[in-house]
Amino acid sequence: MAQTVLTGGVSASKKDPVLFKIVSDQFSLRTSLLMGGYRWNKTANFNQTVLMGRSSPIITYSDSSCINLSVTLNFAAFEDAQQDVADILKSLTALTFPVEPGVKPPSLCKVTAGKDFKNWECVLQSVDCESGAENTWSEEGASMFGSASLVFIGVEVENKSVDDWIATRNYDRLSF
Repeated sequence: MAQTVLTGGVSASKKDPVLFKIVSDQFSLRTSLLMGGYRWNKTANFNQTVLMGRSSPIITYSDSSCINLSVTLNFAAFEDAQQDVADILKSLTALTFPVEPGVKPPSLCKVTAGKDFKNWECVLQSVDCESGAENTWSEEGASMFGSASLVFIGVEVENKSVDDWIATRNYDRLSF
């Protein structure tokens, strides 16, 4: 199967910093522009054991969720590139389909997002696409603007500890 490679951004070139990149067996996208930034979250789960006569339950750690990374990509077509808007939306959506129905699940992706995630192994959990926002259509009816909100979930084969993620313990240079 051929891999689709997309490079975005007004000045995207090999020299520009990669702010966001997706690589899978079927699809690759890189851009040096990421206007809306990105968000991630992870949740620790706890059990509550209620004991008669106690004013509050005993809390014990159970497990934690996978990391969820949320990214919104906005892009516009210039000149005769309107078909590219439809193609990128379809290609991103394709990452949520099984590679081989009933046999092989959706593709594993490696995502780079700023300096926080470098070739992070994940799967695309959901994609929410928008086409033709702000009534931006060509004379032929093709969308000139597209947007895709992506949610990736981490594939963590090995247990991670706090030491794998802690970056610094000194925040004196920040203001809160």
